[in-house]
Amino acid sequence: MLNMAQIKTAAIDLAWRGARTVLNLKKKLSKFGGLKFERLIGESSLWITCLTSLKPSWLKKLTVGALAGNLASFLDTSKAQTMSLWVILPVSLPVFVISGIWVVYAMALYNQHVCPVNNWLYNQSCELPLHLQTDPVLCCTLDNVPLISKCGALPPESCLFSLICSTGSFMVMLIGLLRYAHVIDKHQNCVLNMAGLSTGWMCAAGLIMVGNFQVDYAKVLHYVGAGVAFPTSMLFVCVQSALSYRLARTHTDYHVAHMRLAITVLAFVSLVLSGVFFVQESFVLQHASAIFEWIFAIIIMIFYGSFVFELDGVSSDTLMVLARGGGGGRGKGDSGLSVIENKTPMLHGEPMHFQLSPEGVAIL
Repeated sequence: MLNMAQIKTAAIDLAWRGARTVLNLKKKLSKFGGLKFERLIGESSLWITCLTSLKPSWLKKLTVGALAGNLASFLDTSKAQTMSLWVILPVSLPVFVISGIWVVYAMALYNQHVCPVNNWLYNQSCELPLHLQTDPVLCCTLDNVPLISKCGALPPESCLFSLICSTGSFMVMLIGLLRYAHVIDKHQNCVLNMAGLSTGWMCAAGLIMVGNFQVDYAKVLHYVGAGVAFPTSMLFVCVQSALSYRLARTHTDYHVAHMRLAITVLAFVSLVLSGVFFVQESFVLQHASAIFEWIFAIIIMIFYGSFVFELDGVSSDTLMVLARGGGGGRGKGDSGLSVIENKTPMLHGEPMHFQLSPEGVAIL
């Protein structure tokens, strides 16, 4: 029979040798990325099996938990070593849309289809339409308020406006889908995640209608699209902010959640003010409504840009979630050792079973 001192000495020796094996495993995987995982962790699994037979139970849990924690940490960090190319998507969406709508505004201003943003003087009527006026001081009516839709109502800027809205809606759908799969892959599916996907896609559908049915030629369809796009985009940022707080685990996660909450509050204020001022008869309030509409659109695009933190971790496993129809993902009690559970290594032709209890990992 071994006494307590001998057991502790053996456990420390085995844990040390196991840790060195994990370090060697990291080096081998970084050098021979194409080799199968089962062949490379066979030696590590031997130490894990030996450690699970140790007595007393607290010593077994401590040593197994330490080695399991090293393996779990390696599995998580090895995936994060390479930046996902999907991170370009949330960066390019705000850059493309914000710069695009300002180009549309510049074209409409150049063609005298709208009045400048800094113009606050409007008239009931003018002798000549705006695009036929040649005086330095323009005579503007409510038909010339620089709303985003008004800037893209007439050709040639209407063509660019339709292109921006259609492309932007596709990118919005793609970001929403990747965010949905990322939550399932890294955490688990929930009602908020489903609501985020639904509101994001509804916003994209409304945006397509806004861009392709100009307000001067198909006013009803245009307003239907706007009535879908604006509220659902507001709901989307609210749902995603709540989801960010629910899934937050680290200080960085909470900082991102705080940032999204601040953006959501600004978006809500600008949307409410834009809607309230839009139904007023005052020329000044109508113009203020247009300004707040621009602010709201820019804020929403900035919010989509914040998904760079999540899409940086998109991997093939995330895409497999979509291939499985949204199923799978990690549950609340799952850890990074799910890969080991699915791929049992072989030793001398016999499968080795890891007796890694949740308590052994949680004790750390």
